[in-house]
Amino acid sequence: MRILELKCCPVGPLSRPVFFQSKKNCVVVYDENEAGKTSLVDIIVNMLFRKGSAQSRFQARRFDDFQGYVKLEHQGRIRTCEGSIDLDKLLGLPAEFSRLPIVRGSDLNFLWSSNKEKKGPLIEACIQHFTADCENNLAAVVAGVRSEAGLPAKKNCWTRAKTEELKNCLELYRKKELLLSGLANREKTKRELQSVNERLQAVKKQLAAAVDEQKRVAEEQQAAICSAAEVWERKLSALRTEYREGGYERCSREDIQLWAESAAKEQALKERENWLKAQISDTNLKILEFQQQQEKVSRCFKEAEESCAAARGTLSKLRQEKEAKVKEHSDLRAEAHNLLLRINSAEEQKNRIRWATAAGPLFTVGAVVLFLAGQLVPGLFLLAAGLVITGWSRTVSGMCSKTIKEGEEKLLELARRAGIQATGTADELVKLLERQLEQQDDLMREALEKAELEWREQEGKLNGFVQERLLCERELDRLAASLRDFHSSLAECERELDGIQSSLEQLRQKTGKADFATLEKAVKEREVLDRDMEMAATRLKTLLGSEEQWRERLLALKPYLQQHPYPRSLEELEAEKARLEALVQKLREEEDELQQQADKLRQQELDESQSLYAAGCGDIASLALRLREAEEQLKKAIRESLAAVWIEKAVEAAKGDLEAALLEPLSRAAEIFYAITGRYDSIDYTREGKDVFFTVSCRGTAYNEDLLSDGTRAQLLMALRLALLEKALGGEPGFLVLDDPLLNSSISRKRKAIEVLLDYARRGWQLFYLTVDHPAVEIFRELGRELVEFNKVSDFYGDA
Repeated sequence: MRILELKCCPVGPLSRPVFFQSKKNCVVVYDENEAGKTSLVDIIVNMLFRKGSAQSRFQARRFDDFQGYVKLEHQGRIRTCEGSIDLDKLLGLPAEFSRLPIVRGSDLNFLWSSNKEKKGPLIEACIQHFTADCENNLAAVVAGVRSEAGLPAKKNCWTRAKTEELKNCLELYRKKELLLSGLANREKTKRELQSVNERLQAVKKQLAAAVDEQKRVAEEQQAAICSAAEVWERKLSALRTEYREGGYERCSREDIQLWAESAAKEQALKERENWLKAQISDTNLKILEFQQQQEKVSRCFKEAEESCAAARGTLSKLRQEKEAKVKEHSDLRAEAHNLLLRINSAEEQKNRIRWATAAGPLFTVGAVVLFLAGQLVPGLFLLAAGLVITGWSRTVSGMCSKTIKEGEEKLLELARRAGIQATGTADELVKLLERQLEQQDDLMREALEKAELEWREQEGKLNGFVQERLLCERELDRLAASLRDFHSSLAECERELDGIQSSLEQLRQKTGKADFATLEKAVKEREVLDRDMEMAATRLKTLLGSEEQWRERLLALKPYLQQHPYPRSLEELEAEKARLEALVQKLREEEDELQQQADKLRQQELDESQSLYAAGCGDIASLALRLREAEEQLKKAIRESLAAVWIEKAVEAAKGDLEAALLEPLSRAAEIFYAITGRYDSIDYTREGKDVFFTVSCRGTAYNEDLLSDGTRAQLLMALRLALLEKALGGEPGFLVLDDPLLNSSISRKRKAIEVLLDYARRGWQLFYLTVDHPAVEIFRELGRELVEFNKVSDFYGDA
């Protein structure tokens, strides 16, 4: 059973509508008083149970205007509760089920009541629910058991269906007569087993005699131990007297080690002090050098900046000149090409009218010939045409020549402007002009590239000085930080040096030795005594055990010394003991070997016995499995039949104790209560009328519930609720809504109780824990980790 979704209109302190969906198994709501935590519990109660039922089962509600729903998942089905039906009736749970998963801090005492009029409502409801079938419908229970056992209603014999079910098992046992031929081999194995058992008994007698001899040697060894221990005890007492009188207890190897370490640390700290001072001096020199270098770089930077500005101005001026020259050359080229085009057009026009220059004189000659021939009119027309053509051609030719001359003069003027002193045709002049302009463009471009290269070089030098200045600044910062670290380390080193010197002085006062050599000599003498005393003590410990037992052991060993006043040496006794142990070991190995042989023969006998039933089976294992299955089925059928026959009498006989048997949650509650308290290990109850009174026990001592503190009583109530809830849900995970039930518990028990609750959450239970108790929240945060979700009341607010 799990709460999937919660929705409700604002009630009480809740200023906005509530909407919450479950994400994790454990939700801890931690907020101030009057923030609305109890209102969240009221919402769940009033959605899951009708208003009248909720008010009768819980304390009086402060609000009654609940509008919303709670969506639950139970046994794979999703149900939506809106306060119109009681959840326990809907799911077939005990009538007082509402008080099990939902616990308000003030509702704890409603688990039972010492008021006789209330009749312990929750306990009574659970008992009635758990015992309903046996008390109210015993005949149906008996009929169901008989039906499952395969017995008809009025006969105590199996039905045909049950007989068919057991047919194979019964048939398997009917085949045993076919396997009697294996009895001969089994008898042979029995005879061999009897022979081995006889040999085994003889070896056991020899072993018993050897063990008795071991005991006698052990007694003599105890006498030898007593004699040797007395000698070593006297020697140890003399050594300890010498040790005390020599005052060696004040000197130890640890003092030497501490003295040596302190002296070494003192030397190291002095060296480090000198090194730090040298480093501080070197760092100051480096800082001075870098400051000088920084000043030099600053001067060079200013010079480079001025050079870069001059190069930039030169480059800008050349670019302007280039732009002007490019425009001028473009105009010259355009004008020269236009003049060349006009000259070429005039020459073409002049070439086109050459026919008119030749035709005019020819027409004139023709006119003269006609005049001589006496044809005056044609001659007159021909003469007029010759004169007109001659005049026109001369006029056009003169205009073209003028155009050509003017063009050539202008071309010469353009060539002189471009710096060309040459003569020739117009085409040659234009080509010379083009070459001259291209050369001037190339020179201008080269000058511009040279100026740009120089500017870039100056810019690179300027950037280099900038980088060098930044490096100087960074190095100065680094050296300043190093200088501070060196000063700090030097101060710490001086403090450690003072401490080491103080430790050395304390060592001198403690040991009473002025120098290291004297202390070392005293420690060597002490170590010699320590080794002698340790050897004596070790020998005594080997002989008698711990020092507290020496006197007692010596007194205990005196009787052995009286029995054996002149025992052999321990070495001889050890050798004899070893010989006897070897003999005992050999006899035991022989015994084990014979025992294994006997076990093997018994197993062989068993296997041969089993092979008698192997007919019709592939191997022994399958036969054994079939026999076991058949035996279990037959036993089960017999048990079920006997149970079905006697079920009514058994139930009637046990009916007086039925309530105690069905209150098995008490044992589970005792486990939970012990896990929380670590003290009370059992829970019991008594009935007076229909009221219930509980007692708890601690190591056999019983305590009435009235003697428990408020915190322990709350823990007992919680344990009983959890156990009853497990019983009611039948093993299915459920949900818990807990409103500060551990407020009066101590920190240690609060931690154990929260561990129990988190264990439920890990097993799939859903837990809502509402509290104002900060220590409880911290325990949940420490133990729950990813399992727990922490919320304020405002986190439950949905969209308005």
